[in-house]
This record gives sequence, structure tokens and C-alpha cells, in this order.
Amino acid sequence: MKNLLIDAAGVAGLGCLAAGVYVQYGTGPSLIVGGALLLAFALRAAAGRRG
Repeated sequence: MKNLLIDAAGVAGLGCLAAGVYVQYGTGPSLIVGGALLLAFALRAAAGRRG
């Protein structure tokens, strides 16, 4: 349950960040930033499971 809450908070934070970039700069940069952050999160999560 704790991991679910942490994941939900992370997704909500990413959504807020992407929404802010979208409002400030438009669709293209918002998708680039959101995708890059999701990729970084996935790489960090995968590395954390190994060690």
C-alpha cells in the first residue's frame, strides 16, 4: 500500500509539472519534458530493484 501511495504521488507530481510546462510553453515541449522525466523515473526504478 505504501508503494501505491508513493507511485500515485509521483504520477500526480509529474502531471502537475507537465501541465505547468504545457501552460507556459505549449504541447511540444510539454510532451518532451514529460517523456524525459518518465524515462528517467523508469531507469531509476529499474536500477533500484537490482541493488
